[in-house]
Amino acid sequence: MKIEQEISTALEHTTATDPFIILADVILPILYQHCHVLKILYSKNYANGEWLHFLEQRYIKWVTPFFNNYCVENAPVSRSFAIELSVKMTLSIISTWLTQPIPETPETFLISYN
Repeated sequence: MKIEQEISTALEHTTATDPFIILADVILPILYQHCHVLKILYSKNYANGEWLHFLEQRYIKWVTPFFNNYCVENAPVSRSFAIELSVKMTLSIISTWLTQPIPETPETFLISYN
């Protein structure tokens, strides 16, 4: 998929190490460029099946290293649960953003969630 390749290439070239900065500065602008295609994927039957499963698996792998210092002893949930919850919540927010009749630009969208 072209979008996945664009994101992978951008991730390889970013110097950012904070996952929120990477999401905001690298991933969201690419998703916004393809919002018409993604809107279809997020709003049709694909959204509750293969598409979301694909995204969850892809981003769980990407997010996992950011949880290397997750301290299970002090946390209310397991590391794997925290990873999965973080990915699913982020995908839900992105899905809601991209399925709006006219999605805000990434810059405007980020102001809403800062």
